[in-house]
Amino acid sequence: MRLGKVFSWQQVSKRSVPSTEDFLDVSCYLDDRIKESDQVLCALKLGSVLRNDFNARSDLDYLVIYSSEHRLLAMKLFGDFIDYASRHNVPLGLIPISEIASTQSLHSITRYFSGHMRWSAEHDGAIKGNPIETISLDHLHSSLNMEVGDYLRNRLLTLEKLSIEMARCSNSISNEHLSKAMGIPVHVARQMLWMKGEDRGEGSKSVVCDAYRELFPGELADILAQLVTADGHYTEELNKQLVRQDEGTYRQALGILADLIPFIYEFTEKNALLTI
Repeated sequence: MRLGKVFSWQQVSKRSVPSTEDFLDVSCYLDDRIKESDQVLCALKLGSVLRNDFNARSDLDYLVIYSSEHRLLAMKLFGDFIDYASRHNVPLGLIPISEIASTQSLHSITRYFSGHMRWSAEHDGAIKGNPIETISLDHLHSSLNMEVGDYLRNRLLTLEKLSIEMARCSNSISNEHLSKAMGIPVHVARQMLWMKGEDRGEGSKSVVCDAYRELFPGELADILAQLVTADGHYTEELNKQLVRQDEGTYRQALGILADLIPFIYEFTEKNALLTI
């Protein structure tokens, strides 16, 4: 699942940015193909489409359990899904799990994500069957703090790699890398809220920020608010560019996002310390 997708100037200049209609079209297409497919046993739609708060920077997220016996056909089907979404400029976050992996706990679903799945199933996200009833979580033995700590350590590694890439490229960075970085702060905040028993995982960014400030007032809440505000300013600039394009202004907006990466690292690192 991705938060805060960032577009390159080439994508903006060509208007290769998804509209509301694109999201709805791709969502309906995938729903219909999943329902008629013999290879897909269960499927769950996740995220902003269910909350009806998606925008051009969102993506479509689906978890699908497919027949182990028909794996090759399933992979071909999923490739068709990705191609169709790409033609409509819609990022597709597809989580495929085989029938065997789902029942034998040979997957990477975490406690946090299982809660996200449960919410989606309760809010009309079940497209076919209900994966909640199929997926085994027998592999989960660590504490909540350990699980969240592992997640944050992985995010720190991602940010370290992005920082190296920036240093190599004279502080320039690709839109794909910026997308990864800008999605991290709110995900970190949601994980921390969940660890503290205050799960607001399906709330908007503002809901998450407010809940985070209640539990972690002070410096960390201020950093999160600043990062989310900056992310919102980028969204405003993106919408302006789709009406009237100005390459210099847009590249300046990308540069502002790149300058935030050290603060995203600081926010993630300080939260990680709280899991120890």
